[in-house]
Amino acid sequence: MAKRYTDKSIEGTSGVLAGKNCQIASIEQVEEEGRTGRLITFSWYKDGETVARTDSIIVWDGEKGDKGETGDKGEPGDTPEINVAEQTADTYKLEIKVGETDIITPNLKGSGGKGVDVSVDGQTLIFIY
Repeated sequence: MAKRYTDKSIEGTSGVLAGKNCQIASIEQVEEEGRTGRLITFSWYKDGETVARTDSIIVWDGEKGDKGETGDKGEPGDTPEINVAEQTADTYKLEIKVGETDIITPNLKGSGGKGVDVSVDGQTLIFIY
C-alpha cells in the first residue's frame, strides 16, 4: 500500500517521488459497521504552498487482546525540565533536561520563520506547521 504513495510523480516537480513533498493534512476517527479506525489524509505540494493532490487511507483499529498480567512497580522517573535555548525571528530551540540527559531540539520554526504549533490531544502529540 505504501508504494501507491511513492510510485507517482507530481506534475511540475521534474519527476521527483510524490512522497518527498507529502504532509499529513488530517487524522480523523471513523466508524463503520461496528469498527473504528483513523482516516489519514495526505497532501502533496508542488511549491511548498500549492496543494497538487490529496489522498486518504483508513487504518482500522485491531482487535483488543486479552488483558496481560500486571507487572512489578517501577522506580519513580525523573521530571523533565524544559527551557527555551534559543529564540529569534527564524529560530526556536528548546533545551530538555531529564536526569543526566540534556538535549537541544532542532529548530522548531518552519522555513521563513513560520511558527510550529506543538500540542497534545489526549495521548497524541500534534505538530502543525
